[in-house]
Amino acid sequence: MGLLQVGDPADLIVVTDLEDFAVQQTYCRGQLVAEQGRSCLPFIPATPINHFAAQPITLDALRIPARGPIVRVGSPEFMVGALRAPTINSTFAIVYL
Repeated sequence: MGLLQVGDPADLIVVTDLEDFAVQQTYCRGQLVAEQGRSCLPFIPATPINHFAAQPITLDALRIPARGPIVRVGSPEFMVGALRAPTINSTFAIVYL
């Protein structure tokens, strides 16, 4: 609630009634920006600011060779823990933590 005067930019919503409070219209700075749940603003395409020239990662690049029943995962700065060697199924590996 507030005091509006003619010419003031207003942020407000128009509702069906104060009991159901279903929003019919939304105004920002006096401009209708949404009506019946749909935007009234024009679509403005965004130009990406990041351009990554990364190559696809292969499954082989993610493999961790097991040199025994325990596989260490992580680095000294961020140690995740140790994993037991996975059980290999015909289509996937099961890793036990």
